[in-house]
Amino acid sequence: MFIKTMATDKILKLSKRLRCVAGGTGASKTISILLWLIDKAQTNDNLLISVVSESFPHLKRGVIRDFLNILKTHKYFRDALWNKTDFIYIFETGSKIEFFSADQPGKVRGPRRDILFINEANNISYETYTQLEIRTKEIIWLDWNPVSEFWFYTEILGKVDCDFITLTYRDNEALDKQIVSAIESRRGNRNWWLVYGEGQLGEAEGKIYKDWLTIDEIPHEARLERYGMDFGYSCLDGNTKIKTIDGNRSIKNIKVGDFVLTRNGYQRVSWSGSKGVKTVYRVDFGYGKRVIITGDHLIYTKSGWKRIDQLKDKETICVECHVLKNVQVYLQQLKEKREVFDLTVDNDHEFFANGVLVHNCDPTAIVAIYKYNNGYILDQITYQKGLSNKQIADILINQSAALVVADSAEPKSIDEIRSYGISIVGSQKGQGSVLQGIQYVQQQRISVTKRSLDILKEYRNFLWQTDKEGKIINEPEVAFKHAMDAISYGMNSLKPYEEDIIIPDDTVMFKEGFF
Repeated sequence: MFIKTMATDKILKLSKRLRCVAGGTGASKTISILLWLIDKAQTNDNLLISVVSESFPHLKRGVIRDFLNILKTHKYFRDALWNKTDFIYIFETGSKIEFFSADQPGKVRGPRRDILFINEANNISYETYTQLEIRTKEIIWLDWNPVSEFWFYTEILGKVDCDFITLTYRDNEALDKQIVSAIESRRGNRNWWLVYGEGQLGEAEGKIYKDWLTIDEIPHEARLERYGMDFGYSCLDGNTKIKTIDGNRSIKNIKVGDFVLTRNGYQRVSWSGSKGVKTVYRVDFGYGKRVIITGDHLIYTKSGWKRIDQLKDKETICVECHVLKNVQVYLQQLKEKREVFDLTVDNDHEFFANGVLVHNCDPTAIVAIYKYNNGYILDQITYQKGLSNKQIADILINQSAALVVADSAEPKSIDEIRSYGISIVGSQKGQGSVLQGIQYVQQQRISVTKRSLDILKEYRNFLWQTDKEGKIINEPEVAFKHAMDAISYGMNSLKPYEEDIIIPDDTVMFKEGFF
């Protein structure tokens, strides 16, 4: 049920023509504005209300989904009133709420409306806002996450008469206590906390990549150069016990919405499922703790995250109660393959499995890289959890031919995918390679197709880590780096010294690339 909150109360008090709402994660800014719009349409005759965001994929995955959920939850929704072709809902009063994207010139410069809501206003241009604003008769709503300065702060704030409020998760009493705990556990990350915790304007220097452009389509003249791929593997035997808020439970029985233990308390599971039958290891830690797990799964040690198959005989690992424990590692690859499972955990991306801290499941990210006009275009091919090597190969074999450059930490997976007829090599890694890769991408002129939602989301949230004093350190955040890593692998193989890449014997070089 969508309920009235402090955020709703604050929004109801706004009275000026231009009503601007910045806010952090979980602040209920978009939901509260939608509730206001729905009430307005239900109680007034023949209004035209326009809801706009940067692209239609963003609309469908965001504000349209929220709008329909509100109507259905409150039993207002009538299928006959929802035009699925034009994305217009007509209320019994004759008022309409229409949804269109800012990249539709005919709509932006189209007929006048009564009320306008620009969702995620920081992602559209000032020119687009101006065209929409002059065609709106009454009220205009804007909302955004204040990741960095944009035209509201330079062209409107202090210059145009408007209401401006900032909401945070504290204004949303409907937020689950566990989600509140998850948000507050990120206080130590100064840049993240400033924007998403406190809803304040972020500092641009914390953002790793800047000035990327969004384009509609890939031009015909663009030349496909590479695919970059980051694997999303790591799995555990189905009987592995996971500590949940309701007690221990086998990982195969964990569901989306369950809360599992992390170092920052119980966090919500956003994905769970089988990842197929794989080769596994039995790992004994010499004090009654044991896991059956794939070799690529990451476990937390004193020196950071390590792959299971790279553990030394003696390690210091993290166990429940946040204790670092010195252990003797006994590692054995089992002869029989087993069905394995994994989870994705909101915010912390970790959980305790049989009492030891492991990393969660990450998505497999595949990005196509095109050369165009002395710059590069990035296009998202897939961003999906739970893919097997065969499924990855099936995706790639249906794409135009080009060399795939993948995470070299997965040599067995690379070999298997190659056996299905895919031209694939491992990325070059070594000391300082992560920072060198980032620096090379920073030097390029980058455009991203608007359909590449996960690339755009990671791009906007890919930040440098900060220390306890809030100083930026040369280490990227791990939460938004799957597509970013895939891009780095592919882009860096295009450096002038690409002949240093180890090319398999069965891969042939043609003028157009590797096949």
